[in-house]
Amino acid sequence: MTAEQAEVVSEAMSVLKGGATKARDIAAAALFLASDEAAFVSGHNLVVDAAITAVGPKPPGFDLQLEGKVAIITGAASGIGEAAAQLFAEHGAWVVIADIQDELGAALAASIGADRCKYYRCDVRDEQQVSDLVDFAVATFGRLDVMYSNAGIICRSGSLLQMNLEDFDNVVAVNTRGCVAAVKHAGRAMAAAGTRGSIICTASVAAMVGGMGSHAYTVSKHAVLGLVRSAAGELGHLGIRVNCVSPAGVATPMALRFTGMTAEQAEVVSEAMSVLKGAQRRPEISRRPRCSWRLTRQHSSAGIIWWSTPR
Repeated sequence: MTAEQAEVVSEAMSVLKGGATKARDIAAAALFLASDEAAFVSGHNLVVDAAITAVGPKPPGFDLQLEGKVAIITGAASGIGEAAAQLFAEHGAWVVIADIQDELGAALAASIGADRCKYYRCDVRDEQQVSDLVDFAVATFGRLDVMYSNAGIICRSGSLLQMNLEDFDNVVAVNTRGCVAAVKHAGRAMAAAGTRGSIICTASVAAMVGGMGSHAYTVSKHAVLGLVRSAAGELGHLGIRVNCVSPAGVATPMALRFTGMTAEQAEVVSEAMSVLKGAQRRPEISRRPRCSWRLTRQHSSAGIIWWSTPR
C-alpha cells in the first residue's frame, strides 16, 4: 500500500474528516504520559484513533514539558519512535534512541544533536541487550526518567488455521516480550534510584478490537495492554507510572512496506474507516501537533481507555 492509499483508508475510517493523524500526534500522546502533567495517571491506555472507538468533546490542552528528564525510546529510528524522539528532545529531554536500523538511528541522533541524543543498537528480543540499553542511558546521562517501549513489527494476515507459529513467535518476541523486558529493566533502574518515572508502551487499537490486524499482531498487542495494567499495579507502589498509547493505522514506513500503499493512499483508507473525520494518520513530523486530550478516569480501576480528538 502506498502512503496515499493508507491515507484514503484512514480518512474513510475516521469520524473527523479533513486531516491526517500523524506519527507526531502519537508521539504527543506519549509525551503527555511522560510529562509531569500525567503525574497521577497510571495503568491507562490512551487511544489515538480519530474516534474510531469513541468520540468525545474537546477539552483544554496541556503544557507538556520534559525539561531535564532522560528518556529511552525503542524502535525510534523511524515512524512513531522517530517522531517521539524529536518531540521529546524539543521539550527538553535527553534521549537515547534504541533500534536495529543503525544508519537511520545514528542519523536521527546526529540531527537532534550529540549533546542531547545518543543512538544505541538494541534488539528488544534479547533481554540482555535491553538491560544493557538501560545501563547505557544511566551511565551516559546519569538517570532514567522515561522508558517509551515502542519497538514493534507486523506480519502478514492470514487464516488462523494456516498460521506459521514461527512467525507468531517472532511477532510476540518483539511486540510483547520486548515490552516486558523494557518495563522490567526500566523499572529496575527507576526503583534503584528512587525515581518517580514514567513507562509507556505502544499498544494498538488491535488491543481492543478484533480484525484490526493479523492474529499474531492482535494477540501481541492485547498482551501489551494486559502488561501495562498489571505492571501499573506493582510499580505504582514505587511511584512509577505505567501507561500505553493505542494508535489506529499510522502511515509509518513499516506500515507502508507491509501494506504496499503510499502515504496518500493510506490516508484515503484511514479516512474511509474513521468515525471522527478529518484526522487521517500519517508519519509526517514536520508540523507541530495541535491536539487535546479528553481524559476519562475511574478512580477505582486501572487500565481505563482514553481517547483523543483533534482541535
